[in-house]
Amino acid sequence: MFDWFKNRFVSIKVKISILTSSIAIFCLFTISFVFLYNSKIIMQKRTIEICRNFAENISNVAREDLVLDATYESTNSVVGEIIKTEIEGLQSIYIVNVYGRFVVNFNKTKLESSASENEIAYLKNIKELDLQEVYLKESKQNVLKITYPIFINYNDQNLKIGAAIFEYDRDRIYQPIYEMQNKIILIGIGITFITLIITIYVSNYITRPIILFSKGVQMLASGALEHKIVINSHDEVGLLSEKFNEMSNNLRQSYEQLEEKVLERTAELNASLNLIRKDLAIAEKIQKTTLSSNLNEHNELEIVVKYVAMTEVGGDFYCVNKLSDSTSRIFLADATGHGVQAALIMMAIQGIYDSIKNFALPVNEVLEIFNREFSRRYGSLNTFLTCIIVDVDTSDCLVRYASAGHPAGILINSQREFLLLSKTGPLIGAKPNCKYAQIEYPFQKQERIYVFTDGIFEEFYEEEEFGEDRLNKILIENKANTINASIDNVLSELNTFLKNTSMQDDVTILGIGYKG
Repeated sequence: MFDWFKNRFVSIKVKISILTSSIAIFCLFTISFVFLYNSKIIMQKRTIEICRNFAENISNVAREDLVLDATYESTNSVVGEIIKTEIEGLQSIYIVNVYGRFVVNFNKTKLESSASENEIAYLKNIKELDLQEVYLKESKQNVLKITYPIFINYNDQNLKIGAAIFEYDRDRIYQPIYEMQNKIILIGIGITFITLIITIYVSNYITRPIILFSKGVQMLASGALEHKIVINSHDEVGLLSEKFNEMSNNLRQSYEQLEEKVLERTAELNASLNLIRKDLAIAEKIQKTTLSSNLNEHNELEIVVKYVAMTEVGGDFYCVNKLSDSTSRIFLADATGHGVQAALIMMAIQGIYDSIKNFALPVNEVLEIFNREFSRRYGSLNTFLTCIIVDVDTSDCLVRYASAGHPAGILINSQREFLLLSKTGPLIGAKPNCKYAQIEYPFQKQERIYVFTDGIFEEFYEEEEFGEDRLNKILIENKANTINASIDNVLSELNTFLKNTSMQDDVTILGIGYKG
């Protein structure tokens, strides 16, 4: 965490340097661009103005030659005089007549030749002095080309009779600008370098106390309470370092006192914890004794129960008793919650059920009596539970059950076909006068019934649930095994699914089948 702050301060320093330098460079080059652009425009205007003056002089002389299409000696003479003045960058001057033929050319490179169709179209449309930048392929040179149309007044009309064309070496015209541009770039690099150094120095001066302070906080967090921050400044950071040193000293004193208190409190908690462990050990023995049943007294039936509490005590409760020589009653309940709370509810369940378990009544009526009594005694606690009662009649080979919101048990026949013992009414405690239905199925030799609490299939590993479908599939596939082996295989599969992690709920599974 503190390394992050330190890195952040260093990052801020770098960003300040980069930002300041970038702003300086941007401002410098923006000003340079504007200056150079304006200089270029000024240079062009100056060149055009010179050409305008020359063109007016030339046009005054060339009008008569162009009208008569004479020898152009006077025009050539004027052009020659202009060329001899060695104007910076001026390369050549042409005179073109109205038909596009070059009639005057001091260098005589284009004399008596004709302009291209595009040039002729351009000359016909031009009405005033114009400047173009063109690239001459023959000389591989960039040229400033200034064209000045020549008119005569005839019958109060201006008639175009030709044009004067001036060609300048663009690079020579702009040479002062290029030199100035190079100087500006060199100056810009120097200013940028100086700005970067100043920025780094200023940012170091600003961030150094903050970095020292962050290191001090890191030392304090690592347990070095004797560490002091030394910042020799009289600003807010210096005041903050003084307060930090005071806090560090107070923390060191508090820590020393706290160690003594922790030792005292730890001894008290260990004593309380040992007492609680003893109480839970006794509670665990009591619960195991309470849940123990003589499963061998059911002559014709094989009944197997496996109960695994999530902690020392749990909230699942089961009871197996005989109503008659041919009828056995199985009761399985699951209280909400875990641990001691659920174990206390389990004791309440046992207290009520023990008083009604031997009633020779249909299972749905026993369930209704149980619900009314539970609601009367514990309805104000907003506590709920699910349960199922199963009566197995071996004389008539029938099974009768009623379920109060309990997970569906499963009845598997010899062909591995199955029925689900679905709920026949709401969970216990929802309403005091609920009605429950009783459902009856044939229960023959080689058939089995399994009932269980939801803790066996509502186990999760990461985002995946063990699930009822997986549980039922395992029980069906183990039909050829004994009931005890089938249940052991279920618990083994569950443990493999959880990858030996802890269970999240109490688990109870009870299997019923005929002996032999």
